[in-house]
Amino acid sequence: MRSFPRTAPAVIFLATFLFPTSVGAQTETATVTGHGIVELDRAPESVRVQVDVLAKGKDVKEALARLKERREAAQGHLERLGASAASFTITRAVIGDEKSERQKQMEMMMGGRVINQGKPAAQKPKQAPLILVSATLKAEIPLKASSPEELMILSHELEEKLKAADLGGLKALKQLSPQDEESAEETPQMMGINVFGMGGEPKRGEPTFTYVSKLSEEAQAKATAQAFQSAKQDAARLARAAGSELGTVHRIEDTSVLAGAAEESSPTGALASFYRSMFQGETTGPKSTPHGGEAVGTQPGKVSYRVAISATFSLKK
Repeated sequence: MRSFPRTAPAVIFLATFLFPTSVGAQTETATVTGHGIVELDRAPESVRVQVDVLAKGKDVKEALARLKERREAAQGHLERLGASAASFTITRAVIGDEKSERQKQMEMMMGGRVINQGKPAAQKPKQAPLILVSATLKAEIPLKASSPEELMILSHELEEKLKAADLGGLKALKQLSPQDEESAEETPQMMGINVFGMGGEPKRGEPTFTYVSKLSEEAQAKATAQAFQSAKQDAARLARAAGSELGTVHRIEDTSVLAGAAEESSPTGALASFYRSMFQGETTGPKSTPHGGEAVGTQPGKVSYRVAISATFSLKK
C-alpha cells in the first residue's frame, strides 16, 4: 500500500484554500466622484522675506568668515525693520561656484553657437577663481495697516528698503570675469529673449517676498467642510445625470496640491516653468501648495488659502 508524506494534508488544505473549485461572482460597486474647491481671500498680516546670502573668498575659511559678517548685517537690517528674532531661519552654508547653475546651463546650450560664429575661445583666467559660499535667510515682518491703500504704500516702501539694503551681498561680490561677461552678454542675444527676467524671477541674492495671513484651526476645518459639501453636490449632480442617487461615502481625498498644477497647464505657465528649470535650476512640475494653515500670495493685496477635496460615493441601485 502506497503511503503519503505527513505534509500532504496540509498541502491539500492550503491548495483548497487558495484555489477553490468554485468562485462566486463578484460585483463591483458603482461609484461617482465629485470635486469641490474653497478659496478664502484675506488681508496679509506679515511679509516673509527670503534671500540667498552670498560671499566669496580665496579659500573656504575666508568665504565663510565673510558670509557670517554678511548674514549678521542682513539680520540686523531686518530686525530694524521689525522682524522678530524668533522668525529668523538660516540654512547651512554650502559651497557654490563662480558661475550659477543657470549660467552653466546656458553656456552648455549656446557654447556651440559661439564656435560656429567664428569667435575665438575665451582665455581662462590665470588666477584661481574665488570660492563662493551661500546660505538662505528667512524672516517675517509684521504689517500693520488700517486700509488696503495704506497696506500697499507700506509694503512698497518696505520692499524698496530691503532691495536697497543688499541683504544678499551682491554689491560686495567682485565683478564678473571677462569670460563670464562675454557669456552674459552674448547668450540672451543669441536666444532672442531676456531669460534673466523670465517669469519675474529675481536674480540670486535678491530678496523675495511672500505675504502671509495665518488661519486658525477652526477656520481651516470650516473651509475643508465647505469644500467637501461642494464636492458632494458635484457628485450628486453627476449621479442624477446617470439616473441614480448618492449612496455612502467611498473615499475622500485632499487634492489641494494637485490643484496647483492648473497654473502650469496654461501656455504661459508652462513656458515660465520651462525657463525656471533650464536657467534657474528649479525642478519642473506642479508647484506644491500644502496648507500649512496659511493664506499666502506674492502681492500685498489679498492672499489666498485654497482647499480642494475629491469625494467618491457609491451609487444606489
